[in-house]
Amino acid sequence: MATHVLQLVFLGDTGFKFPIAHFPTTEITAPELFDIFWRCVGLLKDWQFNVNYGCFDGASSNRSFVKLHFKNTHPKELQFTVPNIYDSNKEMTFIFDPSHEFKKIRNNILKSSRRQGPRHLVHGDHDIIWHHWVRAYEWDLNTNPVRIHFKLTEEHLHPDQTAKMRNHLAEEVLNKDMLYLMLAYQKSLPTEIDRWHLNKTIELLEQTSQLIDNFRDLRPIKEYDDTRLHENMNILRWFSDWEATVMDDDSMSPEEKKRSLLSKETRDDLISLILGFDRLCKNKLGQCRGGYIIPGRVNSDIVENIFCSQRSMSNGGCTNPNYTQYGKSINTIILTQGILSKKSNVKVVNKSGYSALPYHMHTGEPLKPSKKRKIHLLSKICNAKKININRQWR
Repeated sequence: MATHVLQLVFLGDTGFKFPIAHFPTTEITAPELFDIFWRCVGLLKDWQFNVNYGCFDGASSNRSFVKLHFKNTHPKELQFTVPNIYDSNKEMTFIFDPSHEFKKIRNNILKSSRRQGPRHLVHGDHDIIWHHWVRAYEWDLNTNPVRIHFKLTEEHLHPDQTAKMRNHLAEEVLNKDMLYLMLAYQKSLPTEIDRWHLNKTIELLEQTSQLIDNFRDLRPIKEYDDTRLHENMNILRWFSDWEATVMDDDSMSPEEKKRSLLSKETRDDLISLILGFDRLCKNKLGQCRGGYIIPGRVNSDIVENIFCSQRSMSNGGCTNPNYTQYGKSINTIILTQGILSKKSNVKVVNKSGYSALPYHMHTGEPLKPSKKRKIHLLSKICNAKKININRQWR
C-alpha cells in the first residue's frame, strides 16, 4: 500500500505553475528518481518547456539522486551543474530548497547546548547555543513595554514536531528582527564578558538574516553583477571559514569537531543552495537577453502548499488522504483558488467589500414583497402615471 506520494511540479520564472505528475510509493530509490525526473524533463521539452534547474528537499533519496550525476568529482567543483541530457547547449542545476535549509539551521541550533547532546556549536572561543535565543526572548518579554520582536512566541522557542515543520517559525528566529533583538539584548547585559559571549551568535544571525532576505526577495535579478549574489557568496565564505577553524583545531577530538559544527547534510545543502543558485543566474542571464530570476520563487514551497491543501481543503479536511483521494483532488486544488486576492490592487470603498465585484448589485425592495407592499408600490406607479388605481386594480 502506498504511504507516500512523489509529486513533481513545474514552476516557471514568470510564476506560471502546474503539477506535472504524481506517483504512489512507499519509498523511492535514486535510480528510480533519476529515470522519472529526466523523463519529465524530456516530455516538458516536447511541449516547449525548458527546465533549467531542479529544486527539492534534503531527503536521502534526493541526495543520492544528485550524486548519481557526478561520478568522479564532488558536485561542489561543478557548482551542482551537469549538461542537460536532451539539449547539450544547456545545463541542469540542482538546488536544495532554501525553506528546508532554514529549518535545518534552526534545528541544529535548537539542539545546541553546553550539556552532553548531539550539538554544541562552537566558533573559536564562543558558544552558539539555543539558550541565547531563550534569554533574549525572556528579556524582551519582561523588560520592553513595546517588544522589539513582537512575532516571537513560546512556539518559536519550544516547538513541537508539528511546529518544527512550519517555515515561518524557523525564519522568524533567524531573520533581521531576531538580529535586532539579540543586539539590543547584548547591550543590556551588565558586564563585558557577558556581551562577549554573544559575539558569534550575532555573527551567525547576520549571515542567516541576510540569506533569508535574499531568498525571499521578489525583486528580479537581471544582471549577474547583482549585489545579492555577492552577499550570498560572502555568507558561504563565512560558514566555510567556521568549518575550517573547527577542523584545524588539534585540541578537539573528531567527535567534538562533529558536535561543534552544523550537520554535514546542512552544510552540503547550504553549498548547493548558494553555488547552484549562482550558477543558475549565470546561465540564465547569459543565455536569455532580457531574462531574469526572482529569488523568492526558487524554492519548493508550491509542493508543500499542494500537500497542505490536500490535507486541509480537500476530502473534508482529511489529514491523511489515501492515493485515490489525492489523485481526484490534485486538479481541484489549482481550480478552486479564490477569485479575489486580498493583495490585489483594488480600492476598498467600505468595510464590507471592494469597489468592483462580480455581478454585484443592490435593490431597495424585497425580492418577495407582501400583498400590502404590492398595493403600495402599485399606487406609487399609478400616481406617477395619473391612473385611477381602483380601475387599474380591478
